[in-house]
Amino acid sequence: MNEHLNLAEDIHEKVCTFLANNINTPLTKAQVIALISPWCRSFTHTTLHYYLSNHPADSQTFSPENAPGDTLAYMRWHKTDDYLDYLSGNNSPSKNWSQIQKVSELLVMPRFLWAKTIVFQAGIRKNFLRNLVFSSFFRIRKLSYKKKIKFFKINTQYRNQLCCELTEHLKEYDFGPWLSQRAIEMLPRIFLEGINDACLGYKRNQSFNAIFSSDCWSSIDSLKIMSFTQKNMRNVTLIGTPHAFNYSALHHFWLAAYELSFLDKYLSWGELTNRVNKKITPFFINKFAGYQRPKLPNLTNENKPVLLTGAMRPNHLVEYPFEPTDFKKYLLEEIQIAHITSEITGTPVRIRTRNKDRGGSFESLFNENPPPNVSLDFQSGTFISEIVNHSLHVCDNTSTTILESLIINHPTIIVITNKYFSIHPEAIASFEMLKKVGIFHTSINSYAAHLKKIHGQINQWWHGHETQITVTDFLNEHARTGGSITMWKKILLN
Repeated sequence: MNEHLNLAEDIHEKVCTFLANNINTPLTKAQVIALISPWCRSFTHTTLHYYLSNHPADSQTFSPENAPGDTLAYMRWHKTDDYLDYLSGNNSPSKNWSQIQKVSELLVMPRFLWAKTIVFQAGIRKNFLRNLVFSSFFRIRKLSYKKKIKFFKINTQYRNQLCCELTEHLKEYDFGPWLSQRAIEMLPRIFLEGINDACLGYKRNQSFNAIFSSDCWSSIDSLKIMSFTQKNMRNVTLIGTPHAFNYSALHHFWLAAYELSFLDKYLSWGELTNRVNKKITPFFINKFAGYQRPKLPNLTNENKPVLLTGAMRPNHLVEYPFEPTDFKKYLLEEIQIAHITSEITGTPVRIRTRNKDRGGSFESLFNENPPPNVSLDFQSGTFISEIVNHSLHVCDNTSTTILESLIINHPTIIVITNKYFSIHPEAIASFEMLKKVGIFHTSINSYAAHLKKIHGQINQWWHGHETQITVTDFLNEHARTGGSITMWKKILLN
């Protein structure tokens, strides 16, 4: 971890604690920290990095009336070029503020929800979840994401006061006044002007004892406000599960520690986890609940294109220890991997990426010198339905697509060449086993040599006994599939 990252972590803690101490709310201080921390960490990392790189003037106009509605609204906007223009001080309302969603999204709670456990965006397949609901006699119920839009009017006086107090709190830093203004401008309305109204709306007596969710605890403010309000009334159990391979694979993955800090129970995807944490229950990957992995892989058509999945996020990526130079190096190596793959296999290579919320860094580099026979695929369909149309899946990061590819037993190669993706010490042994059978590589040369070795013999390599045993062991560590209806009922109802 570099010096800037350590500073950003320190500032995140200072700003988050300050706000938790000064926001008037019926929630506890620990709950407020859990509520605002994802927004605050994203804000401090991106904003501080911009300041240290560009040293903008402190004279920027203070505009709290443009505060986003909630964390999701902020995250959508801060992944655009407008956000960088905003940080530079170019505060043209027509250019910089137009994309900010200034309304908050609140959950619409049913008047009566007779269930012991409610699941909210759990990432479980529809058929399995439906059977789970019926077989539990509706003691497990899905909470649909019905929402109402609420506009909370800015309290300018309150925000001015907070800005002055935060500036004093950060007075030891040269960037203190500038960062304090930006923080109070970007503090979501639901945390300040709307928090009491939101808590009041979720204070209706309910009967459920537990809430289970995935991929929401870090982003949907309304879920946490509802959960914390109900917990304070009846001590509801909060249950989570990972929503990405990064939880067990990455060395520095802030979300894992964050979610464990306030959840009561955590269902890991396999055995590889921090076993000393009593909150963690080694369980099954929720995306494949009840799914039985094929014991034997299907034959792949080796003449089909190769699919390369990348992590082409914008230059203010904050999920990992980030430096722009490392990110650019990663993107250039991704293009190199695609070029080498096409040269060796003689087949087209498609680089699959999301088409939104990531900036255009990759396109700029790619178009400077586009490799022949390589194209971009902007996630035209679900990954599993698309991967079967390719001879091989190559991934250059710790994407969850690795697990999906291995679970359906499709030929897969992982190439992680630089420190941008640092493997967790507990996970290194499982990755080393993949390396022995040619699935995992830490250099492009090693990858190229293996690709030449299996060219024309992908099926023979992938169907090999040692390869198949290694993949099974790896999934047992990181993403066990299956789990009967009975097992899922037991874990969610007890």
